[in-house]
Amino acid sequence: MSKKASGVSRKKMSDIARLAGVSESTVSRALNDSPLINIETRKRIQALARQHNYSINKQARNLRLQSSRTIAVMIPMHHAPGQHVSDPFFMELLGAIADALTEADFDMLLSRVHRDDWRSKVESYNHVDGVIIIGQSDLHADINDFAMKSQLPLVVWGAHLEGQAYVTIGSDNHLGGHLAAEHLLAQGRRRLVFIGDVNLPEVGMRCQGFTSVLREAGIAEDETQFVPCGFSLEKAHQAMDQLLEDTANLRFDGIFAASDVLASVAIRRLGAAGIAVPGTVSVVGFDDVPVAELMMPPLTTISQLIHTSGYRLVANLFSQIQGDITESEVIAPELIIRGST
Repeated sequence: MSKKASGVSRKKMSDIARLAGVSESTVSRALNDSPLINIETRKRIQALARQHNYSINKQARNLRLQSSRTIAVMIPMHHAPGQHVSDPFFMELLGAIADALTEADFDMLLSRVHRDDWRSKVESYNHVDGVIIIGQSDLHADINDFAMKSQLPLVVWGAHLEGQAYVTIGSDNHLGGHLAAEHLLAQGRRRLVFIGDVNLPEVGMRCQGFTSVLREAGIAEDETQFVPCGFSLEKAHQAMDQLLEDTANLRFDGIFAASDVLASVAIRRLGAAGIAVPGTVSVVGFDDVPVAELMMPPLTTISQLIHTSGYRLVANLFSQIQGDITESEVIAPELIIRGST
């Protein structure tokens, strides 16, 4: 038997408004949890809607508002083809972004992009409300050009660069490198190694902060080893192959790795070579991903406050969507001391 035949019909918004003694616009706002409606009225209207099995047709609502309630999240990866989205840093940051979007009833459209397709993908996503890019890679000039020509709300996780036309949320990478160097020197380490790709803006700043402290301590640049290394496991092992060519005449007693993944490979390879961490070599990472404290030994690292940062990315983008002009944010990192130093 149909609902019509049984005498039961689906309630409309006008019915809920009549029962509540308010306007339809008030019902709409209350069911969308708008702060414009006081909490008592919101709860009363929401209870009435539940009692009569009424809910807003979100697809129709979004069409009326010209909003898809979808955010595109892009990860440029052409600089590190061996790195995967399953990298612990990406997983932690994406998890925070997804949580923040879900709490606001938004969906996430995730793409791994390359230099030759990222912009066409953005332009093809004509239904998204905004874009988050995780990492500038070597796309700074392209992102700048896009930001100056597009009206689409955009926020980038990365370094704050001179002359940028887009908003960034990111760590103070220079300070992070500074903290790592100070800590290693405080442990009596003087023959240090930096592992990372300094051509990437964030990593380059970490290296600059690191070397600035060494200069102040009177350590000449030629006394420090710089090992170019992408973020993939393969590149990390290649870097350690180079450092461990002659373990009988080890030329370093401290390592600062540009990520926790690189640091984890360093610890594993040092242990396999019979080199004690931290007895002979101290190791500091960067990120503070959840597995850092589970390593053997637990990893001393520079925390980027990843979870908090994910929420800040979403909050900044939502402000842009609402028409606000937002500013870049630089987040102060924290030194987390554990067993690897």
